[in-house]
Amino acid sequence: CVSPDIQFRTGWMVHLVPQDNPGKGWRFHHLIAQGLAKHPYVNLTSDMGRADAVIWLPTSTGQPPNAVPPKAKFLILDEGDGAGYVPKAQSMNYIAYFKRSWAKKNNGKYLGAPKRLNRNYFPMIYSASDEYHKGLWESQAHRTRDVVCSLRCFERQPTRCRVLGWTQDAEKSLGLKNSLLGEVNHGGRKEINAGYFGAMRSAKIVVTCNPSHWEGDFRLFEAMVSGALVFVDEMWGPQPFPLKHKEHVIVYNTKDQGAFTEQLKYYIEHPDEARRIAHQGYLHVLKYHRAVTRMDFFLRSAHEQALIEADTPGATAVYADTGMSIKSNPDKAMMVDPKPDIWARRRLLAWLQGPEAVVEGGRESFDLPD
Repeated sequence: CVSPDIQFRTGWMVHLVPQDNPGKGWRFHHLIAQGLAKHPYVNLTSDMGRADAVIWLPTSTGQPPNAVPPKAKFLILDEGDGAGYVPKAQSMNYIAYFKRSWAKKNNGKYLGAPKRLNRNYFPMIYSASDEYHKGLWESQAHRTRDVVCSLRCFERQPTRCRVLGWTQDAEKSLGLKNSLLGEVNHGGRKEINAGYFGAMRSAKIVVTCNPSHWEGDFRLFEAMVSGALVFVDEMWGPQPFPLKHKEHVIVYNTKDQGAFTEQLKYYIEHPDEARRIAHQGYLHVLKYHRAVTRMDFFLRSAHEQALIEADTPGATAVYADTGMSIKSNPDKAMMVDPKPDIWARRRLLAWLQGPEAVVEGGRESFDLPD
């Protein structure tokens, strides 16, 4: 049993704005609802007027709340594909805006920082649902497949096609046994598919890859709680208590097939080392990356901002790994190669030009130096 990392202990009444488009964002809504339900210092309320905090998910709820009570902290959790922000947010009095797809990419290549809001705008990644696994770490004898890579290849995802192709090549060149490469089944987005999760729990290694043109997907943490050794591509967006190369996961470069194949070969030939890293990664995720701990990240980050805005002494020393403390720290990103020179270039440009810059006929907002 691994206890989740719970830092926020203030105790808030929280209102989750109801979905108005249940056809979108089912999995993220599932994670948020679970995180709220399992957090020991959260009480849910359907009455926004009683709430200490109001949470809006723009993907599954197109319309924001009409009027957030002045005393309530307003959090926006934006899981939208691609970088940027919901335009409506610019005029909203939010305490914290969290964004998946923190980095700008094209076909797996890092292109730098996208346009960002200049106030309380923080990186976000998904988490692991407690329903993804049974709390059991399958024995090596149960893991009859050398590699599982369930990536689907289609035109809009050239990076995933490339990595799936590399894995298929490795199956032949390395003689991988009983591997499962390609789509497991036709399970939908609105279910926790037993066949898909069962396939990963039967694997020694699971190969996954982020979307080609943006960053962050459900696959990473679904794979992590399978107990297999996870191969994943670099992620340039900071994470709270990040996964680390060769400690929790194996991180690869989507432009270097030779290095990818060599790493796959090494860990197939060194099963004890692979097993050790997989176990460390599994335990790390259960402690720091479950739905309830991701909710704790959102709440403690919002609370820290409220303390800062109230000029509370020692406000930034209350919590570890908040949105504010990680957003500009490259050590919190999951990179193997040296930090790109342009990792923070947009922030420097904004500092030189001022907090507002005209881009493509409109106003673009930026992070400012800390």
